Amino acid sequence: MSARYIPPTLKAAFLSPTESKACEHCGKAFHRDKRCTWAHWGRARFCSRQCYGLHHSAKAAADREPMATVFARWFERTDGCWEWTGARDKDGYGIFSYAGKPHRAHVVALELDGRPVPVGAYGCHRCDNPSCVRPDHLYPGTPAQNFDDARRRGRLALGERRRTSKLTDDGVRLIRSSDASNAELAKRLGVTAGAVQMARAGKTWRHVQ
Repeated sequence: MSARYIPPTLKAAFLSPTESKACEHCGKAFHRDKRCTWAHWGRARFCSRQCYGLHHSAKAAADREPMATVFARWFERTDGCWEWTGARDKDGYGIFSYAGKPHRAHVVALELDGRPVPVGAYGCHRCDNPSCVRPDHLYPGTPAQNFDDARRRGRLALGERRRTSKLTDDGVRLIRSSDASNAELAKRLGVTAGAVQMARAGKTWRHVQ
């Protein structure tokens, strides 16, 4: 017989129908197991471990300070950007921990401002300052909007700004203006013919005009 399973007939023999309490979480009646000491039964408040956990989670949430109150401790309101003074990630974005969960600080700022960031979208900065949590410097944006904004402000490592790039902006302009074959230009520029073909077709280096 499994130690975890007690047949209903055997279980009934261990229960006292006259000794019961109402669970402090769900309100359902639960009985004292005759194997339970009276001292333990006197301390019993919940019908199950699940109700015990849910009750204490609800109590912790009720006792917890509001998110806005805790959040406001980590920046100072100024005339310019509101710099996040708490933890930051490697890119400079603020990290805000609440109820045991980490959040992006600027995303929380938008949520507290009544503009939550939809699933699949980003919290974007108009001020180009990753550590800023000032709501009027932020907006919820799509990935495409975020990319275009980053490109417009020169925050993307495109083209020759990438350390691994062998081509340059001038080299790409030469490729697109030249009548030479891909192979000739590849040898001249020290890249592959495929790289020349992609740049010539505009599939790469799209930012170069």
